[in-house]
Amino acid sequence: MMSSEEIVKFIQKIQKDYPNFKINNDEYEAWEEVLSRTTLEQAELKYQHHKDSEEFRDKIPNIKLFMKKEQEEVLRYLRSCQFCGCLLYSKAMDLHEDRHRSVNYIVRRYRDYWHQEMNRQKYQELMDMNQQEFDNKYNEFLKKVYEVTPLDWEKRNIRNILYLNEHSGETLPLEF
Repeated sequence: MMSSEEIVKFIQKIQKDYPNFKINNDEYEAWEEVLSRTTLEQAELKYQHHKDSEEFRDKIPNIKLFMKKEQEEVLRYLRSCQFCGCLLYSKAMDLHEDRHRSVNYIVRRYRDYWHQEMNRQKYQELMDMNQQEFDNKYNEFLKKVYEVTPLDWEKRNIRNILYLNEHSGETLPLEF
């Protein structure tokens, strides 16, 4: 079975071969669980077969490639992101998909209010930010949208979000 050090080196090898292959801590946890149940030789063989395959060589390998048949019970605990297809455990997936929805909102509003398109690199930067940094940027963006939106419902929603962010753990006052 692969050791922690072998897993790190193996993932680094994939990252070297596929520069767009990036995993966060939550994704790493799923990869580590799967790879720790296989040998380095088996993982290397499957990976080499993937790279040699005409059908798959240009596609970034995903965790399913390295699962043994008996490991497929792990899939019950993993969910596939509806936006990007990555596999994560349920709680991590909820946070991941929430981030996608927030970034997609930013993309739509940039297009609607400032007539600008967000490139893929900027989208990925927002996805890769730590939570605190993203929350700060997102709140600043909401304040800008609040200033330009003509939609009352959107202003009300932004006010509610900003209030709840500043007063975590509280509920909205009735008059708000």
